[in-house]
Amino acid sequence: MEASELFQICAELAMTDPSGPAIRQMHELLVLASAEGCRQQGGTFGNLFSQIDWVCKQLHVSRAETQAIQTARRHSNQWQQLASDDWLYDLRAVSRYISRVFVADIPGSLLRLLPANTKPHPELLKVNKLYIRCIVRAFDDHIITVDADEGELLVDYANTDQGRDFGYLYKVLRPGMQLNLLDCHVEAGVITPLLIVVEPDFLLDISSLSACFTAYGHHPLLYTLNRLKPQVNTQAVLLGNFAGTALDDIIHHPDATLRQSLERSYREQADRIRACEDFDQKKFEEAAAIQMQNIREAVAVLKPEQALLEPSFICERLGLQGRVDLMTTDMQLLVEQKSGKNAKIEYQSHDSHGMQLENHYVQLLLYYGILRYNFGKSDRQVDTRLL
Repeated sequence: MEASELFQICAELAMTDPSGPAIRQMHELLVLASAEGCRQQGGTFGNLFSQIDWVCKQLHVSRAETQAIQTARRHSNQWQQLASDDWLYDLRAVSRYISRVFVADIPGSLLRLLPANTKPHPELLKVNKLYIRCIVRAFDDHIITVDADEGELLVDYANTDQGRDFGYLYKVLRPGMQLNLLDCHVEAGVITPLLIVVEPDFLLDISSLSACFTAYGHHPLLYTLNRLKPQVNTQAVLLGNFAGTALDDIIHHPDATLRQSLERSYREQADRIRACEDFDQKKFEEAAAIQMQNIREAVAVLKPEQALLEPSFICERLGLQGRVDLMTTDMQLLVEQKSGKNAKIEYQSHDSHGMQLENHYVQLLLYYGILRYNFGKSDRQVDTRLL
């Protein structure tokens, strides 16, 4: 489609109420613009959020404008009624997105129907202290009294501004417990943290933590349950291990053949293959050929330079440890590889987390959290990708 056609649809939508069909039509505008943007920029992604994120980064769209486009995308995925103001602000963001992708000016007839400026946001608490490590002295259902390097401080953990909800900590807190307070607003000796990490010296493995987020619910006891389960040894797991070998070969030995990667994987997994009851060599090698080709194509798009494979991280501030599949030495690209089937991609369905599985999504967020709190990297400085 041409930009003029998309602008015409925007103008028609701006003159209507935000009904269900109209909201879905706005969603289709985002889909069409993102598809064109990805075609131009050479990116292929499994959901609309990632497509918009990629296109906006490639076109150097500002953070505020990117957030407005993502807000329009989020509104277009929900069925509840939108306020008229939100509807026009969303159409403004979509129109500007189309203008960016197609390099076309927004028609004056459309501009007159839309707000002149972005939607004003309520003033948020300003972060003036990034990190405070402290020990709990006493607490009630609103305030925690803590000892820190600065002396005695009061932590307001009942403040729900900016989406905070720390009320559940009341049942967990104990005198003598260590806390990390992150992204804090400190005023008159009272701290309002954006994040509270309990007992950060007990490092949790990122893969094990993300496994607590499942399609049937979230619960911390899944962490213990998964540790008690016997180790799984299936052909799918062996194929996942082969994918790691293939990624290593493609990055460090670009001329490596499928047969060479298979032979290496067979040597590395000899005992597990022998113990695998459902192992079928023919099917395994057919699937391995597809995996290796997919990885080659993805690496050709991502073009990682000075790549590190499986670097290990420890983050004292978040109390996390982990090992990501691939990262560049400049920390501008972080990739977590998943080799299993994803029914949401297979059947082109999605939920609030897009087409990726929720535990994969959480895992990637936690890896980014380490880059943010260990190295001060913002989301605009790092591309985090699920392969």
